Amino acid sequence: AISLSVQEDYLPDNGKGLAAHLYLMGDGGAKDASENDSPVKSGIVEALHALDVTDLPEPRESIVMEFIGSIDIPADGSYDFRLISDDESFLYIDDKEIIDNGGFHGPRPIDGEIYLKKGPHPLKVLYSNAGGGAAISLQWFDKKEEAFVLLQGDILSHKVSDFKKTVPFIPAGELEKAIPGDVLPLTSVH
Repeated sequence: AISLSVQEDYLPDNGKGLAAHLYLMGDGGAKDASENDSPVKSGIVEALHALDVTDLPEPRESIVMEFIGSIDIPADGSYDFRLISDDESFLYIDDKEIIDNGGFHGPRPIDGEIYLKKGPHPLKVLYSNAGGGAAISLQWFDKKEEAFVLLQGDILSHKVSDFKKTVPFIPAGELEKAIPGDVLPLTSVH
């Protein structure tokens, strides 16, 4: 397993790995959070392979993570990808949804195939964990090994432009009063 490490006020640079953003989950799930909210933490991950909730950054429940960058394809051809997650996850390459592993569920692998030309292609993974167990692993089929292997190393890269500005994270217990838009669970109606 590889711990997914993010922090507040991360200073980005171009390099290997994927840009990682952590959001607090609202009512809309992974797709809604990454499009409409600001992340509370950011960082870089070399690979997506968190197999336990302890591999996730704090807070670990009711979160959405977005991973953005590029994949450098070595040769024209058909490529098989596997996304294993607990709960929902989605894989996009060239802005096309390749894998939909949506819904709230235990660890579940879903495969997808796409024809890609040699060179860099935009890649994005959305992941959410509502609570309980957690897992996220992005793999591709290695024809030499005849098996799915982790997507990692020089093949993944990010740019400064892949990062989003974070907003301050205030844990629920430290809020002085609930305000509209704070993404906290509804506790009462007046």
